[in-house]
Amino acid sequence: MRNPKITNDNKYSNLRQHTLLASTLYVLITLPISDASHAPWAGLLALLLALSDGGWRRVMSSHRTVIYLTAGLIVFSLLTSELPDKTLTGSYNYLRGMLLLPPALLLADRADSRQHAQWLLGLSMIAVTILIWLTIYLYDEARFSNALYDYCNNILDENPHNLINSVAITLLCLIAVTIHAHQKAMRFTALAASIFILWLLVYLRSEGTWLALGITLFALLMLYIRRKWFFATATMLILIIASSQLVFIFPDWFHEHTSVHLGGFQTRAQIYTATLQSWLESPWTGHGINTFKYLGIGQIPGIETPFIHPHEIYLEILVSVGILGSALLALITYKLLRHVRLEAVRSTPLAMTGYLVTIYLAGKGLTDMKFFSLYPIGLFFLGLGFMSSRITPRAR
Repeated sequence: MRNPKITNDNKYSNLRQHTLLASTLYVLITLPISDASHAPWAGLLALLLALSDGGWRRVMSSHRTVIYLTAGLIVFSLLTSELPDKTLTGSYNYLRGMLLLPPALLLADRADSRQHAQWLLGLSMIAVTILIWLTIYLYDEARFSNALYDYCNNILDENPHNLINSVAITLLCLIAVTIHAHQKAMRFTALAASIFILWLLVYLRSEGTWLALGITLFALLMLYIRRKWFFATATMLILIIASSQLVFIFPDWFHEHTSVHLGGFQTRAQIYTATLQSWLESPWTGHGINTFKYLGIGQIPGIETPFIHPHEIYLEILVSVGILGSALLALITYKLLRHVRLEAVRSTPLAMTGYLVTIYLAGKGLTDMKFFSLYPIGLFFLGLGFMSSRITPRAR
């Protein structure tokens, strides 16, 4: 039997598919360091390719309610904001992140799992190669951590914590490949690269990142453990999250009873207290999206530079849009989660990547990140979109 003839149309279609996949995954890995990586341009390319291939119809057919509720949230915040011009800027960034949903949904529906694994591994290994070069260039056992931070601040002109998030997301992509790749060589390569990144994260010194990765690990175990162990694992995860927040809010009490000094967490406790006090001034509607740093909420006595966000996304949501807006955002999240398919997560690398990244961000938000900005919103929509395939895993 003769092989079917490959036409120019097929070649063009394959090129578009690979370009969409590559540009979207590039955004996934590098969006936290968007100033250095120019990830928004790759996101624009992915969006245009998705829209030209029916991406908007895909969104409106399944996520129409999310679009309407998001519009309602933005209008609500603009009408109740104390600084509408700043809220408009924050809303614009929210919408920019949301525009990554169409390419994520198209890839979840149409792309082949082998392509997913190949591009995830390929782009992750490019990132790992750059990190290896950076390690060789900067390594000095006595001050390697400080050298990494200085390089981020002075050369990349990026917040070091943004680089840490990009490194952590690369690790999660490699874990997804290790779990779901069809070829042993790919799994071994991903596993070896993961070990290097774990070593690097030790030097990047981010307690919040390790907490988020720990939460992600528990969430990963919950996908595969037997039902009789599910409740125990879920309870342990809740206790870890709750205890970590209590430690962050009451670091002096923790130091008194354990003799462990938590350093900067004393400052975090002050930020959380100031944020809650500010929320109590307008508990139902909040002060408006993207108003935290302009209202002076993050000005802590004894610290010269004010904090531009609470370093806790759930408190940020509360102080920004209040109880009513938080309820509306919770409804948006619920509508998105309704389309998540755990069977796809358990069997495909792209959905697994989306699951790990979403859980990681939810965990990292307990100690870091500004929620109403491009990269957290964009990554949340990418992660949830990757998990929302309409195709059963067997059909792939």
